[in-house]
Amino acid sequence: IFDNKEIFLILVLFLLIYSFNLDKYPGIWTDEAWFSNPAYTLATQGYLGTTMMYGFYNITNYTFWQPPVYLLLLATSFKLFGFGLTQARMVSVLLGSFTVLFTYLLGKKLYNKKIGLLSSVMLTVNPFFFFVCREVRMDIAVACFTLIALYFILIALKESKTMYYLLSGFSATLSLLSHPNGLIGIVSILLIIGMCKIDFKNLKITLKLKEALSLILGAVI
Repeated sequence: IFDNKEIFLILVLFLLIYSFNLDKYPGIWTDEAWFSNPAYTLATQGYLGTTMMYGFYNITNYTFWQPPVYLLLLATSFKLFGFGLTQARMVSVLLGSFTVLFTYLLGKKLYNKKIGLLSSVMLTVNPFFFFVCREVRMDIAVACFTLIALYFILIALKESKTMYYLLSGFSATLSLLSHPNGLIGIVSILLIIGMCKIDFKNLKITLKLKEALSLILGAVI
């Protein structure tokens, strides 16, 4: 990143602009309270419980209605920086910055540096993306971890290194464990592997066992 001045500048501007008046726009809404609640409980009481929904199948002590990864990130922010709307939304801003970074890396790997930079700039100036990166919801986590998984599976297929298969499986599962929509990322990776590693004409699979096991190990971890 530091050797590439363009993407470094884009990320710096992203953090400055997307963090400005973070506690004022957009206005706080219902979902942000619901998703902050179990993270706050974990940071302050040591258990992941939705105390706002007292008496509903013991959800006060065990939050089971959402996957845990995004909630764990929120709890980490609350533990380190205190509880507040800015601390909660900064998690989404940071995930958004990684989304911009890996959009650039993916575009560069698939095409060239110019395409990567153009893609990251177009994403940064997208009004909907601006809104998603400034609210306490899991959507940006799904986008971030899915892009990282796609990037690593691309490198894995090109270089046949098992570590990249592991990282792809790990990132894709983080996406699923942030929100059920993350299943899209896992299906996408499996389809990409199928198109690249299965010769349907000759009914031959070129995916090595250690590559498949590394992908599975990443998901298990």
